[in-house]
Amino acid sequence: MRKSLKIMIYAFTGFIVLAILHNLVYAVFGFEEPLFFILSLLSLIIFVIFAIYNLAILAKKAGKKISKISKKL
Repeated sequence: MRKSLKIMIYAFTGFIVLAILHNLVYAVFGFEEPLFFILSLLSLIIFVIFAIYNLAILAKKAGKKISKISKKL
């Protein structure tokens, strides 16, 4: 598996875990803990950036395949 896909999976998993931790800290202690919330937003931003990057790589590869097919025709 490519490194960028692993980072994307880890970022999404981190977002889910950190959002749950944020809610658990609020439920247990009764006050807002901004650290887990901010970290979950950062991991979501990382996920979106790598998703766009992977889509761009995929589109570039698809464009090369289409150009090879059109040259054969």
